[in-house]
Amino acid sequence: MTTSIWISLRWATLSMLFFAAVPPARSSADDLVVVVGAAGEEEYGVQFRRWGTQWVDAAHRLGWKVTAIGLQSTGEDREEKAASDRERLLETCRSQAGNAPDDLSPVWLVLVGHGTYQQEIANFNLVGPDLAAGELAASLADSKRPWVIINCASASAPWLQQLGGPNRILITATRSGDEQNFARFGGYLADAVGSDLADLDHDDQISILEAFLYASGQVAKFYQQEARIPTEHALLDDNGDGRGTPAEFFRGTLLRGAAEDGMTPDGPLASIRIVRRTGLAPAVSPQQQQSIDQLLLQVNELRAQKETLAEEDYFQQLELLVRELAKIESMARLDRGNDRESSSSLHDVP
Repeated sequence: MTTSIWISLRWATLSMLFFAAVPPARSSADDLVVVVGAAGEEEYGVQFRRWGTQWVDAAHRLGWKVTAIGLQSTGEDREEKAASDRERLLETCRSQAGNAPDDLSPVWLVLVGHGTYQQEIANFNLVGPDLAAGELAASLADSKRPWVIINCASASAPWLQQLGGPNRILITATRSGDEQNFARFGGYLADAVGSDLADLDHDDQISILEAFLYASGQVAKFYQQEARIPTEHALLDDNGDGRGTPAEFFRGTLLRGAAEDGMTPDGPLASIRIVRRTGLAPAVSPQQQQSIDQLLLQVNELRAQKETLAEEDYFQQLELLVRELAKIESMARLDRGNDRESSSSLHDVP
């Protein structure tokens, strides 16, 4: 058998195993906190509320628990309540951060609105007192839960340095605090979580990495079509170094080249945080989900090393990981079947 045929057969086998082991849905729900900030002008307010609503709708489809701040109230009623938006946000984050340490489900914090950066202080603009990045960082200092923090505002890049850390994904709409014009990135990101457009690898689900890459591509396309100089460049940080990586550094969903200073590359953690599913999958326990996350991270690390490994070694290691994923998926389906049988038996009891 020629090498090319052997490789094709091996890929076909692994592909069947891998897509049979697509990460199942969690039985413990993620939490979404979506915040719509001060619009300044109603033109922006309409857009911000639409983006926030798209996030809420996506979370409801996944069965997440949702807290929306600044989304529903408008006009005079909003002015009366707005002074509490900052405190409500900080209290919500402190509450989520203080959940039991064995809670493995992520918290997603999405900030939609405008931002400012002055005198080395990065703010997210709320109706009433603004929120400084440092204030939010302090409220999350003791949190053990995974966090996905997405700041869709202008001048948002400094949030990377203050909020980055282990088991955290940070996305900002800009690459510096000096990019202070209205940022369109949040709209395209909301489109990605609200439709199937960003399923780049066609696995019936969209990771936050895929959504980031899709939205960044749409931003670049907008400025090119309008013949404008781009005033926003989104960044992703999930290795905790606080630097961030732009979309053009990725080829597909893999980072091109190695990370600097011995750090792991950005992208692996973001690739396993799912924000939209188009296919059906069985629920898993938090412990099973943790095992799935670790295995997927190992798959991503292995894929990044592919060029440095012998083909046989690469495929052998990949096959072991994919088989472990398939085993967990099978256990989840078995557990779900047993639960259904138990439920049916209870209904049969006179």
